[in-house]
Amino acid sequence: MAMMSGNVEVLQPGETEWKGLPNVTSFDVPANSKFGIKVNNITDYYCSYIGE
Repeated sequence: MAMMSGNVEVLQPGETEWKGLPNVTSFDVPANSKFGIKVNNITDYYCSYIGE
C-alpha cells in the first residue's frame, strides 16, 4: 500500500503495536494475511496486488 497524503496507523501481521505512517510512504503486506489500518484524517492511498 502506498500513502500519497494523510496520516494513518498500521498494525502489521504478527505485530502488537500500531505504527504511525507519514504521508508519501509505502508498506508491504504478505500474501494471505490481514492488517489493521486507522485513518486519522483525510487520506489518499492506493493498493497494488502483485501475483507470486
